[in-house]
Amino acid sequence: MTPGARVAAAIEILDQVGTGTPVEQALTRWARSSRYAGSKARAAVRDHVYDVMRQWRSAAALGGGDSGRARMIGRLRAAGADLDALFNGQGHAPALLTEAEVDCGAAPDTRGAALDMPDWLLEQFDTSLGTDAERTALALRDRAPVSVRVNIGRGSVEDALHALAEDAVTAHPNPRAATALTLQDGARRLRAAKAYVSGLVELQDAASQAAVALLTGQGRVLDFCAGGGGTALALAALALTIRGRGPQWRRFPAGLRAFRASESGVATGLAGSIGALGSFGAATAVGTATAVSRGGAGVLPWVWLFGILIAPLRWGSTRLAGTDAPGRGDASASGSLPRRLLRM
Repeated sequence: MTPGARVAAAIEILDQVGTGTPVEQALTRWARSSRYAGSKARAAVRDHVYDVMRQWRSAAALGGGDSGRARMIGRLRAAGADLDALFNGQGHAPALLTEAEVDCGAAPDTRGAALDMPDWLLEQFDTSLGTDAERTALALRDRAPVSVRVNIGRGSVEDALHALAEDAVTAHPNPRAATALTLQDGARRLRAAKAYVSGLVELQDAASQAAVALLTGQGRVLDFCAGGGGTALALAALALTIRGRGPQWRRFPAGLRAFRASESGVATGLAGSIGALGSFGAATAVGTATAVSRGGAGVLPWVWLFGILIAPLRWGSTRLAGTDAPGRGDASASGSLPRRLLRM
């Protein structure tokens, strides 16, 4: 895709966002309908869209309108881009700029628009951050930097910097934490970098590293930013294990027999076994997060524990797939998912 075609795709997506479509949904729809677009083109289109999203109000002011095209013009104008080269009407590029689009656009005339903040949030922002409110708001208008944590068990900060540089990823130490590095260039190459693949560096925000460094090892800690869902998942799985009298053990021989069956179609036992085995995918994420939160050791035991616990949920979902929809059929087909699972 040419640079102009990427801008045109971003305009199309922004028009959908302007009508109420969630941005990720709009991006996914475009990606599925644009198989011709390579990974670099998709990344560029995503960058254009999110650049406008972060500067939604000021881009509209500089572009002289609320459409996706106007906001894109405003964002590119603020970045000092050559609009004539991008809006040239050639191929899949956007149409040429009209005289009105060339002459329109002005600096935001309100503080909220200049800071790209909702007016109703400004007062709360000022109250919470005081003199840092404006600086923080302006920082939110740009893409957040990518920071990594150096695993000092595998090497030093200098080793990490050297290893990243070998894969064209430049970084510099972040003063917030001794183990923090902030990437300057090549952030998208991090996934394939040897330093990342080998575990020498791991993605983690510098502020999170600084918070951990402040811990003294005594007293209690409230992780106010912990993600939800893991505890609820574990409790639901434990309840179904007890109520189902350990189906992950009782049904295991039947599952193995189902794998060897030659009947046509996919039997319920086979589907249940596949689902139970698939539980280890979710268990890997939950188990790793649990191990890290408890000090970083013993990942495999936690993965196996959660894998065994989650298996009944997959077994139950397979069973439910063969029953009537909620509200139809017999009384056992009504009610919420947890109630239906516990009635099996």
